[in-house]
Amino acid sequence: MKQIIYIFSLLMCLATASAATSGAGTMLDDSAVLTLSTGNKTDGRIAVRFNNLYNKGYDSEKYLMTNEFSALPKLSELVKSEIKASLLFDRYLFTLNADYLQNEALPYMIKAADDLEATLNEKDDFGFYILSNNDPTIEVAAANFLLHDLVATCNILQMYQERVPRWMEILSALPPYRIDVNDEFRRNLFGETANDKKSIDVPQLLGLFYRNDPIITRNLDLREACRTSITNCVDYRKSIGHNTFDEGFIQLALSSAAIGDGETAYKLLLDSEQHWRNKDYAALLPIIRKMLVQSSYSPETDKCYLNLLPAAPSVWTKGGLRYSEIRGGIVMSDFSWDNEKEVSTILMSRMDITVDIYIRGRFLKSIDLKAGAPHRIIARHRPARNEPENNTEE
Repeated sequence: MKQIIYIFSLLMCLATASAATSGAGTMLDDSAVLTLSTGNKTDGRIAVRFNNLYNKGYDSEKYLMTNEFSALPKLSELVKSEIKASLLFDRYLFTLNADYLQNEALPYMIKAADDLEATLNEKDDFGFYILSNNDPTIEVAAANFLLHDLVATCNILQMYQERVPRWMEILSALPPYRIDVNDEFRRNLFGETANDKKSIDVPQLLGLFYRNDPIITRNLDLREACRTSITNCVDYRKSIGHNTFDEGFIQLALSSAAIGDGETAYKLLLDSEQHWRNKDYAALLPIIRKMLVQSSYSPETDKCYLNLLPAAPSVWTKGGLRYSEIRGGIVMSDFSWDNEKEVSTILMSRMDITVDIYIRGRFLKSIDLKAGAPHRIIARHRPARNEPENNTEE
């Protein structure tokens, strides 16, 4: 079924591209998925490596839907199952396939929730569950994703409604994220009040790796604490000459992209080039995609959020991405940008849906997509604040 969905999406994309006239910005190379037309040799190598990985089948789903979880070492089996359950639901957000959600994702999610509930035996003086994981912030993030996704799934399918109140109760009693005494995103919720300054990774930022946890992204203080954690970790890695393409690198790059810090994500790519230049590191795909395109879909409001170039570094002045699936059952094709001209893309949806579009985190407009109808978006790249935006649609 997944292969059928993917092939259908690809056909939709190709049909859209062939029917469309030339867009604004950079024309994409016929053989490339990603184009970075900056004249910089390193950017050229980034695009080549991305395209090679894509053509070899290292798509994001294949990379993430494994038990290796390369961005997170030393996970407990419970946290692994919680993350996998969240990734299964995330695949639904891309396809909106209810049969897949009910028959494949839901049983696994319920089993993970049952396993989680079996570990929740004690609360602290404030009424929050005490978690035994060595890195409890990771467990909180994984449980948040799992239970929010499970409640949404049961509401979509109208199944297991009798269990929803208990899952909501658990959610309300999970410990909140905290900021340590050095203004970092706290790693240990129950022990030390300060993170270890000599750390080469940031696993506590799990909520920013694959999907963006709204608890973090909607809270300015937590976002800034994440930024501080990233900066301090990057500085420490640099001080000891640690530029390896390892778990810490993946965590830092994904987290930087999630909070819109494209300059840090790009610097990490530059510093680790000797590692990824001649070796297949599949993590490059989700990292670069997250720098260029971020999306979310709310089943409750039936609305898609699409952020173009959310963490593109300033040196990526011109480029294009031929094809990308985005959450909400939407295929995006012929995405191109030119900082001196325009941003252009074509969207096609499997169903009628409203999409809020942002460029670099700045709201552009809402559009209503009709199922199966290609919709071209053309907008001035970065309109001056004292000028009206010049946007057109088809």
